[in-house]
Amino acid sequence: MRNPMFVAPMADGTTLDLKGGWDNLMSKLPASISSILDLTTLIAVIIMVGAFGMWAWEKRKGQGGGQGSSKLLWTGFAAMMLAVPKVVFPAVLYIVDIVGGIVVSILNSL
Repeated sequence: MRNPMFVAPMADGTTLDLKGGWDNLMSKLPASISSILDLTTLIAVIIMVGAFGMWAWEKRKGQGGGQGSSKLLWTGFAAMMLAVPKVVFPAVLYIVDIVGGIVVSILNSL
């Protein structure tokens, strides 16, 4: 759900809505590709839950945890790469929409 406060009108009457453009692009993909992207996102979540569980178990047993967190970071990076089209890009674009809307609002008030 979009917060209309953060979608600021631009000088030409349009709005800054990068996430909406990405969502529009993703909706144009065939169902088979969309299903594959959903599957890769699900795999990314399973990988992250498993990696965090292994890290917590090793920390509980006293065999790492603090020192062995590089495995968790690399696993997180790999999972993020799997989740890029469905999770990471929309989240980044939403943040850019918010920051851009705030900047445009500030510039319009000057």
